[in-house]
Amino acid sequence: MAENPDPEIEDSIEKFDISNLPEEKNEKSDFLTRLKETPLKRLIELIEMAGLGLSKCHYISLSVNISAVYIALGLLISLQPPFFPSEAEKKGATAAEYGFVFGIANLSLFIFSPVFGKYGTKIGPKICFNVGAILQGVSGFMFAFLPYINSTGAFIGVAYVLRFLEGLGTSMAWSSALGILMKIFPDKVAKVMSWTQTCFGLGYMLGPGVGAALYEQGGFMLPFLVVGSISTILSISLAFTIPNLENTTPEVELGAEQQQLRMRTIASNWGTLLPFLDLFAALCGNGMLESMLEPHLKYAGAVTVQAGVSFLVFGCCYMLGNVLFGGAIDKFGQPIMWSLFGNCLFLLAFMFIGPIPMIKIEPTVTLIQGMMALAGFAYSCMVVSSFSRAQQKVLDMGYPNDMNTSTMISGVWLSAFSLGNFVGPTIAGILVQTESFRTTTLIFFCLYIVMVIVDSIEAILHCRRSPMFDRRGQYESLENDGN
Repeated sequence: MAENPDPEIEDSIEKFDISNLPEEKNEKSDFLTRLKETPLKRLIELIEMAGLGLSKCHYISLSVNISAVYIALGLLISLQPPFFPSEAEKKGATAAEYGFVFGIANLSLFIFSPVFGKYGTKIGPKICFNVGAILQGVSGFMFAFLPYINSTGAFIGVAYVLRFLEGLGTSMAWSSALGILMKIFPDKVAKVMSWTQTCFGLGYMLGPGVGAALYEQGGFMLPFLVVGSISTILSISLAFTIPNLENTTPEVELGAEQQQLRMRTIASNWGTLLPFLDLFAALCGNGMLESMLEPHLKYAGAVTVQAGVSFLVFGCCYMLGNVLFGGAIDKFGQPIMWSLFGNCLFLLAFMFIGPIPMIKIEPTVTLIQGMMALAGFAYSCMVVSSFSRAQQKVLDMGYPNDMNTSTMISGVWLSAFSLGNFVGPTIAGILVQTESFRTTTLIFFCLYIVMVIVDSIEAILHCRRSPMFDRRGQYESLENDGN
């Protein structure tokens, strides 16, 4: 025997005016908006969750393809260090001249990341990603032909241009890729961030070894021809894999509480700015270690193989940490606490990797490698938690969880990422040259003391604003009233 219908549903059906049904297909969003006001809201939300219309196979192929592009990007960036300096010196370039070849890509990232963070949704995330990823691959491919340039000035100048274009392509692809993935997997922000960083870290870790091996087999051209070609082919294939996202979500008129996120909003609000400051500090420390650690290892008695193992340990811990911390943040939340934890790890790493002058012990290879492991975990923790904090903060402020918000945050995040990668090695190089490695670690140690204090204050304020704290206050008030 059939049950009586729910009176609330029956009343909503009676009140629903069928004359307001859309007559044209472009009124579908208005229809869905009205329908969401009925008790069928949950059903419509489920329909919208499947609004992309992607099959399981398409989800998998898209994820694999973007992951492969991130690995190729990591390879392209880290191919050069084992052999490019010696090739540049053969052309007559100085260390200062060819050293900036590594930094100019991050300078380009810093300049263009906010631009594509702001205008990426207007251009279209699919177009941005495809053009940027192809530009990365082509720039890396063209690097192979630098040996044919005999003039020192032209050699360095073309290298600057290619690396600058590579940074431009990275800023286009990276910002839009994160926005695309977060649109497809909206409830897995930290995992998306950790997975992309794990893929990038894998390529970045393998890059020097792959570059050195290919260089030994075929000279300067082979590493860039192989990796650049693979990256370009993968990027072109993405044109057939990435769905059109512009029209996948019904367009709902934004009210006063859901205005579009602007760059000045992030820059003027301490709560949204702090995660990016944390990331900048983390990248400064990471850049200092990458650029200045090898001479310190040689001073501690390390041979070339041991120096390579030290960076391998850092890369492995970075990849493992991305997976662990990404899952932990998605499961337990509280990304501010993870940022605090990451800064504490950096604090400990810089205390002993020198060690700082106040600690009267001599550096050893084992000690340095252990601190590099801590730095790898700290770095991954900061990378994942900073993005989750920024995303959570802007949503708490009432901004919509849409493509514009995700792309804007991605752009600012990448800008802080690249600025730290540019500033860290530059300042560290000056300090190590004028002072010493151990004194430089002391300065970075003080930087992380400041960041730990700032994050601790933010964590306390966050706990005071949490619902649990409010409920505890209410219980204490009721107990006092009862007494």
